[in-house]
Amino acid sequence: TVIASFPEMAFDVEFDAQRGRAYVSLPGSRELRFVDLATGTTTQTAHFSEIPEEIALTPDGQRLWLALPAQTHSDYWFDEDQSGFLAGFDLAAGVQDRHFAIALDPYDLVATPSGTLVVGSGSGQWTSIAAFDGASGAELGTWVGAPGPAGATDAPVAPARPAQATSARTRALRELAEGL
Repeated sequence: TVIASFPEMAFDVEFDAQRGRAYVSLPGSRELRFVDLATGTTTQTAHFSEIPEEIALTPDGQRLWLALPAQTHSDYWFDEDQSGFLAGFDLAAGVQDRHFAIALDPYDLVATPSGTLVVGSGSGQWTSIAAFDGASGAELGTWVGAPGPAGATDAPVAPARPAQATSARTRALRELAEGL
């Protein structure tokens, strides 16, 4: 059964059982759509000048976060060339109330119960992972490499193709976030 259709491929979809919605990021039109799961209609659309990609709901379902790379990901952008944004939504009020610039090209995103956002980079030769305060946008720490079973390591990892690495990278971010 088709719930809703869009004129382009979605980058990410996050389901909100509490509100009976799906949140859909559409990078081509630079939109985040709120879709009613009962009717399949778009009830709200947020527009961005940046590229909307990864979506994360807080564990309590009260906030939605969106990763917004400033430009298309590239293996040739190094740390000093990376930039992006994080947008936050208060779902009870139905409004975007946060928009932070970050010195990282955001790809993967996890929101923790404590309000920390853990972001994995999408460009460069190595994966960087940074933690940000969801209230202020302040960077809390950065790890270079990939998290291993016992936490973050300093070992570099080979650049990953997003389509092949998304689920593994997201699982690794979630494991790291659980310790925050």
